[in-house]
Amino acid sequence: MLAKKNRLTVKEFKDIFTKGRRFHNELTTLVYVPSETFKAAVVVSGKNTNIKPVRNKLRRQVYEILRTSLKNTPRTGTYIFLLKKDALRASYAMLSTSLIALTNRIQ
Repeated sequence: MLAKKNRLTVKEFKDIFTKGRRFHNELTTLVYVPSETFKAAVVVSGKNTNIKPVRNKLRRQVYEILRTSLKNTPRTGTYIFLLKKDALRASYAMLSTSLIALTNRIQ
């Protein structure tokens, strides 16, 4: 889980979701808005799977990928990661390379 200062509030989430620029790959859609600080949210839709533990595990994995990548390369901006159905079957390594490649496309 990210630190509280790095998480989005409901109001920020709605603003970013409507005003943000979208980037896509095979596993994720990224909604991005430039800002001076780093904030992020991860969304796994109930349409992808009805099983809550599976959705929560995937969310935790993405948060861990973000947390470790922040240590290596500090980032700024506001990110919302929308995970697609294919992300459920992806391995941790595949998910990690996909997310890092997607965030590097922005810079």
